[in-house]
Amino acid sequence: MHQIKEIIKVKECVKVPNAPDYVEGVINLRGQITPIINLRKVFGMEQHPMDENSRIIMVELESDVVGLIVDSVVGVVTTPLREVVKPPVLASSGANTFITGIIRTEANLVILIDVVKLMNEVTVNNPQRIKEMRLKEEILANA
Repeated sequence: MHQIKEIIKVKECVKVPNAPDYVEGVINLRGQITPIINLRKVFGMEQHPMDENSRIIMVELESDVVGLIVDSVVGVVTTPLREVVKPPVLASSGANTFITGIIRTEANLVILIDVVKLMNEVTVNNPQRIKEMRLKEEILANA
């Protein structure tokens, strides 16, 4: 199970050489070096500059902590499991297997994302990672 540890204002990241483009870099948060992921890049959305509403959601994934940059955080709610609706088949198929449910509020719909599945999908299907794995295979094959 993963959980939100905290929500912080966007900080300047230290770039990591040769990291995938969705990795903004790392930050030092109270002595812990934490990778920061830009969800707009992960989802292939149009990029725009971060502003005063942008936030980093610090998420605990097993034994690691990862920061996820989002446009804004409107609020945090606790929702009983019985109020979570299963996503439509089309919404949770193919590349969207990380969508685990939908919550209906008075104002809108909130899509629930399994961050562990999302991070696995991003790292496993990352073209740069695939290219690196193929290069390693070629080196091993030619050795």
